[in-house]
Amino acid sequence: MAQPDDIVPSRDFENITPNDSTDLRQKSRGILLASAGALSVYDYQQNSVTITGLAVGIIHPIQTTRILASGTVASGICVFY
Repeated sequence: MAQPDDIVPSRDFENITPNDSTDLRQKSRGILLASAGALSVYDYQQNSVTITGLAVGIIHPIQTTRILASGTVASGICVFY
């Protein structure tokens, strides 16, 4: 069942640089890419997963705590919280 916080718009966002050792300041609600390419993130069990085929210019509903530099080719990454 959806929680009230699951259905409201993002309240904050920031442009980030992928980093293999630093977590995002909180779990993401969505990710926007300015240029196409693979995106490497942690899943909910902290396993590294590389996602390909993400479109440019839309907010992808991805929850993660880290966007990894290793394996990420996409750039212009904006994280929505």
